[in-house]
This record gives sequence, C-alpha cells and structure tokens, in this order.
Amino acid sequence: MPVGQEACMQQNGAMNGNVSEHATAQTTEVPSTQPPPTAAAGAGRAVQHCFSEEILDNTVHFQIMDLGRQLYIWVGTGAAQMGSLAMASPLGTQTGTGRQMPPVAMLVKGANEDGSASLAQRLAARVGRPVAVAWSLPEEPPALGLVAERRLMRELQVLQLIADSRNLSMD
Repeated sequence: MPVGQEACMQQNGAMNGNVSEHATAQTTEVPSTQPPPTAAAGAGRAVQHCFSEEILDNTVHFQIMDLGRQLYIWVGTGAAQMGSLAMASPLGTQTGTGRQMPPVAMLVKGANEDGSASLAQRLAARVGRPVAVAWSLPEEPPALGLVAERRLMRELQVLQLIADSRNLSMD
C-alpha cells in the first residue's frame, strides 16, 4: 500500500464506507528529515492532500503528495492498493511540435499501465518536475478514468500545481 493512502482514506471516512456524495478533502504537512538542496516547492516539507468523490456510482479516492522536487499521485477505488505506478521526468527528447515528451518508466506493472504512463508524462511536462502516478481505477465504466482525471486536474489547479487543466495533451 502506498505511503499515506490508508491514512488519507481514514481521514475522508472511506475505510468504513462513510463517504458523502460531495468531495471531502484533507491536507497535511509532514516535515522531512532533510531539507532539499534547493528551495523547491514545499521548502523541506512534504504536503499531502487527500480527497474522495462519488464519480459514476464509484467512490474515487485521490492522494496528491508534493514532495518538493517531485509529485506523487494515487487515484483508486475501494481498498487502498497499488495498481500500476509510472514515473516521468520532464527531461526528454523533442517531439515534432517542439515540446518536450518526458520519458516514462513503469515502476510497478498492473492494470491501467497506459493510463498511469500517459498521465505521468503529461503532468511532468506541465509541472516541470518528476511525477509518479499510481492509477488504480477499474476499467468499467470506461468514462470513470476520464471523469476522474478531469477532477484530478481541477484539484491540481486549485493547489496551484498546474496553471490550468485544459490542453494537457502532448500533440
């Protein structure tokens, strides 16, 4: 189980099924043992933001961790478990459009590998730092992943981690 997922779900009432129709959110700061060498976001603190929301008759849980020099994002339903985990870095090769296509690596293989990898690449290009994405959503209904991704983008915008949630494609 990824770090803090169970705690996030407990804070949001998800472990005992007490999730409301509306999103619930909890943000906590965790001091790091060593400050980062540069004055990156978080300035030596990990910031964890958790929320849950009912999407297409599924309770979807979100965990966003700003670790200063990188982001970790977990999205899933039900019990806190790791699905696929992809990591992308903003340093990459040029695409035909002149934009950077960040390289991506699958750290943990599982269902929805393409979704984890694609989202990690797009977010790394957008935020300019490494992004790890664990995408643990069922494949049915097909629109669940799209709606959950849209909700994640809105939250990242509110947290000021991305400028806006439109046009995250690399084309």
